[in-house]
Amino acid sequence: MQIIKATLVVLFAVAMPSIANAELKAVTVDDLLKREHIGVVVIDDERGFAYFERVNAAETWPGVLPYVNTWVMARARKSLHRVSLDGGEIEYLFPQEEGVGYYFSSADPWSPDERFIAFYRLSNGDLSIGVFNTVTSEHQLLDVDVHYPSSVYWSSNDTLMIAVSEAPAEDFTIVSGARANAYAQERVWQDRDVSVDVVGAGRYASAPDIDNAVSLLEINIRTGASREYALGTGRFSGVVTPQTRGSNFAVTHDAIADIAAPANAEFGSISRVTIIDRNTGASSIVDACDVRVVSWSSSGRYLLLVSRQLPGWWTDGHYKDLDFQDYERRVYSVFDNERGEIIGSLPKEAANPKWVGDHLAYNASSTGEPKSIGLETIQTITSSTPIIAASSDYYFTLEEGDLWRNDLRDARTKLSAVADEELALFAGRSAESKAQAGLPFLSSSADTPPLSSLVFKLGETSSGQYMLFSGDDHAPVVIAAPDPHAVLLAATEAGGVFLSRSNEYGGLLTYVRSGETAEPVNLYRFNEQLAEIALAIGPISLEHAGFDDRPVTSWLYLPPGVPLDGRAKFPLVVIAYAETVYPDDPRSRGSFRTAEPWLASLSTTNNMELFAARGYAVLIPSIPLPKRMDGPSDPMQQMMPAILSALDAALATGWVDEERLALTGQSYGGYTTLSVAVQTDRFDALIGQAVVSNLSSQFGQFSPSSRLDAASKRIPGGSQAEMAVTGQQRMGSTPASDPERYVRNSPLFFADQVTTPLMMIQGDLDATTFVTQAEEMYTALRREGKDVLFVRYFGEQHVIHHPQHQRDMWERVFAFLEDSGVMPGPKTFH
Repeated sequence: MQIIKATLVVLFAVAMPSIANAELKAVTVDDLLKREHIGVVVIDDERGFAYFERVNAAETWPGVLPYVNTWVMARARKSLHRVSLDGGEIEYLFPQEEGVGYYFSSADPWSPDERFIAFYRLSNGDLSIGVFNTVTSEHQLLDVDVHYPSSVYWSSNDTLMIAVSEAPAEDFTIVSGARANAYAQERVWQDRDVSVDVVGAGRYASAPDIDNAVSLLEINIRTGASREYALGTGRFSGVVTPQTRGSNFAVTHDAIADIAAPANAEFGSISRVTIIDRNTGASSIVDACDVRVVSWSSSGRYLLLVSRQLPGWWTDGHYKDLDFQDYERRVYSVFDNERGEIIGSLPKEAANPKWVGDHLAYNASSTGEPKSIGLETIQTITSSTPIIAASSDYYFTLEEGDLWRNDLRDARTKLSAVADEELALFAGRSAESKAQAGLPFLSSSADTPPLSSLVFKLGETSSGQYMLFSGDDHAPVVIAAPDPHAVLLAATEAGGVFLSRSNEYGGLLTYVRSGETAEPVNLYRFNEQLAEIALAIGPISLEHAGFDDRPVTSWLYLPPGVPLDGRAKFPLVVIAYAETVYPDDPRSRGSFRTAEPWLASLSTTNNMELFAARGYAVLIPSIPLPKRMDGPSDPMQQMMPAILSALDAALATGWVDEERLALTGQSYGGYTTLSVAVQTDRFDALIGQAVVSNLSSQFGQFSPSSRLDAASKRIPGGSQAEMAVTGQQRMGSTPASDPERYVRNSPLFFADQVTTPLMMIQGDLDATTFVTQAEEMYTALRREGKDVLFVRYFGEQHVIHHPQHQRDMWERVFAFLEDSGVMPGPKTFH
């Protein structure tokens, strides 16, 4: 079955004036290198200030260091600011130093009394923790030796809980490479230390030698008094989750040295939970597989956990980060802190569980009587409508656009009495953006915090209006956005801070008071040089078939500001990432804050706007694949029907030149690119970044961080094998048990069939898709006499991060397309 249908989603004649208009310009790489970002925003109603993170332009930050990971790079460019809610000049929170970055400790850095704000200071890989006094405008750095990105939590108005590690700073700042090796060499030659890493299997199997101690530090910021709670050995101390009442708290951390496992165990990142009594210092460990804390009950006796089952995870090689999406293996359990044991688990169909006092509310697959989960004292409450939040007394459901407050006696109160309007739960487009917005983390996951406030966006007829429910009476407060497309970043009962913009690149921070008709107050304008950038025209929705003949939707964008009179055809760049399906406009999924690839990222070849600005049409195809946990599959072949049918749908619009076609992709998109290269000659140029070419060799490869950095004693193996078996590669077996499947899904073994010029781009320190994957493919293509370019950037990882490399990469990409005959600009037919 072949389905091709195109729908124009915007009116071109109205939406886009010609690029010749002096007020508009096409975006360039240099424009984007000067971009600023806005991070976390918090509001101080009492003193009348907004505090926010600014991620400064990459070109303006001088402290770019080779071999420093992207986590450090991004945060070292941040600065913290304060601006009056009445407007005025912004000011730095404290004196700035060249090459030093400052950022908030979390999405909610406030102390409970909103007197102090916790922040980080990052200088050349050295991490410090500090607090800013909002009353006196003074700040102090705490005497804490922090080597790793730590979890920081306010346990009281003047007490911080900080996860600390004995790992050397190099483990934090360095992924692998020259500086890591230099550090190991120094230990060998100067300290006469033995630099060795030994692992074994079968009769030689043992847990890895991890001697890094992790602990939790409790520090009083007024007196300096501190207390340390040891957590044993591991690699990283995770999130501190304090209970609502009582003296205990729980910590998630990696600790695998003492976990017994079968001889064929694949060691990945194994988390456990330690519960510590603050009065006595005594600790207890929850015994389960890869446990994560969800939440405490109100009394502090019960702890809701999410974990994975054993022994299946060990023996089946399930991919460590994705099993939480596999509902057959995810387990919600209840730990009784008084008895010191897990006392029961929720049904498999349970979703989004929340504590209501010491009762559990969760979404069920159907209505009916509450279901027993074998708990002695805990009542369960099921709901067929979404439970979005809970407090000690109520749980809240959203039903047909109305917000309801429910108590344990099934008494219900409708809170959203808004005539002719429906409420839509407001949430950012990703978990990260939700956290950055400083709003409750409201989603289908189980880690929603206790209710403090709920923010909703009103229905379609009042786009740009928000309703906030907070306080004991949950009285609604309406906050009007300064324009229908503004994004709410932070909200209180007094008002909200919005990110307004003229388009996806330039804009300003705006404060709007609630319940008033006063004009919005502009707090800070940024990226003014980009405010008049012309964006790609579109989207044009294209309906076509995937590998299983089911219809999917792909999206076509055209160069900005060109006359669409039916005579012009454009070269096409396809940005492909197999397994991703876009039911809606991909460009609407992110904002310039989240820097989605199709908006403003320079680190991959997935920037739709840069291609469009050069005169290319851009296709973002939906490429469905079988679910990862459905058993063995053949992704290399199964991705092709959707790619080719999306291409045919784009050609059928009449706006694409069939003689000038290119495809690019990064990471699994790089694997997609190579898969296309060996199966079709429909394209004139192919560009793969961070590619995978040989699933068999990928299966057994160690990460560079474990292979090159002996000092860190990271655990080799595991993650890539799991990725192959039940991760994105979907092999469902090992190379030894099903070698033919690995071969037929590895582009390397079909290099002789490549007829299209190919460019591969790789960072030499990539710990996700290793540089050896590109090296293998290059060697095979060179041996076959194929047209291939291999571009390797030193000091880079999975994406290209340094500004000088980003500029160089895009120059090479555009030159390669033109050299391959995929010239930018329209071809006119008379």
